[in-house]
Amino acid sequence: LVVTRLKKEIQNLRDDIALAGREVSTDPLSDEELLMCRERVNKYIECTDPEERLDIDADVRKIHFCYQYFKHLLKQAANSRPASNRTVTSATSQILPEQVDKELNKLKELLA
Repeated sequence: LVVTRLKKEIQNLRDDIALAGREVSTDPLSDEELLMCRERVNKYIECTDPEERLDIDADVRKIHFCYQYFKHLLKQAANSRPASNRTVTSATSQILPEQVDKELNKLKELLA
């Protein structure tokens, strides 16, 4: 358990170093990269493990796309519910406030 946690922490530090030392590409993401980001975001959302992390490369373009995709999914979910039921459901209330804020802060730190 400790070894697994330390391995994750090492990988996180490697990702941070890679992001800090990498030149920012202005090329658009390929269709394969977009699909990979969507799949990983969907997998992240479906996972019930509170320690789950969104595993994307240290690429600012992918980070921004994942934010956009999260926003798209959130709007899509809000629009699919009746107007009287547009509050956060009990299932998502366990995830949204704590974990999303935590992940947003991690991503902001990576971008800083």
